[in-house]
Amino acid sequence: MKRVLLIILGAIDILYMLTIIFRYDFTFEGWISLLFGVTFTAGIVVSALFIFQAQYKKGFHPILSIFVLAMSAASLAWLAFFNFLADFIT
Repeated sequence: MKRVLLIILGAIDILYMLTIIFRYDFTFEGWISLLFGVTFTAGIVVSALFIFQAQYKKGFHPILSIFVLAMSAASLAWLAFFNFLADFIT
């Protein structure tokens, strides 16, 4: 169950980053931007919890949790930066 949740959160992060990279003029507005922000924050919290739980389990490799943590943090920063620029320009 943990692995499936991390894969879904990682896929959302990857799709968001690909959308931003290949469509640089594309901005999210309103509730979609809020939904992405909540999703990225949830990805950071969930992956951090899984990393902290990993130290108590033998043989567990937290590679997927570290990936989701890094991608969620990067996606949240990118979302905040684009929203700042969109508010600054208009």
